[in-house]
Amino acid sequence: MIKPIVKELQWKQVYNQIEIAKNKLRKKAICENFGQLEVKRLKEKFNYTARIYDTQKERDIMQLIDLFDNWCINYAGENND
Repeated sequence: MIKPIVKELQWKQVYNQIEIAKNKLRKKAICENFGQLEVKRLKEKFNYTARIYDTQKERDIMQLIDLFDNWCINYAGENND
């Protein structure tokens, strides 16, 4: 029973780190590879590549990281958030 709780806490941890990264990135000038360092760090920290065939909760974490990656790619400034 502890495992689902850990996964939920991990999802919240990823979400919180993404929100922190978004706030940090909003203050920076947009440049080539905008946000990719932050995405790479998240993928390494949460073992992104090893989770391809894991549980639904772990795939949800991967999807959250993918959404952040897409946000970084498509971000065009404060007005388009």
